[in-house]
Formats: sequence, C-alpha cells, structure tokens
Amino acid sequence: MFHALHHARWTGHYGFQGAMMDRLFGTEWSDWPALYERIASGHPLTSLKARGDEAA
Repeated sequence: MFHALHHARWTGHYGFQGAMMDRLFGTEWSDWPALYERIASGHPLTSLKARGDEAA
C-alpha cells in the first residue's frame, strides 16, 4: 500500500521498504499516515489530489 500511495501524486513517497526510506531521503509526505489510515479503513481516495487532512 505504501508504494500505491506514491502513484496517487507522482512526486515523493516512493514507498521503498515502507516509510523508513522516504523519511531518510526526505521524500515522505507529511499527510501520508492519514491517507494510509483512510485507505486501510476501507475509504479509497476519490481523487488523485486528495489530502490526508480531508474527510473520507
């Protein structure tokens, strides 16, 4: 799922080995934990521009 989030925006958050490598290389999105929780709880992204701070 980590790498699938990368395809939602095409910049950063490459999802290699989870979030650790993105954090290490500065490519982590600040809102990825919220996006991950949203998707994992069964609420898919409705737009490729969705942000983690938006209601599902």
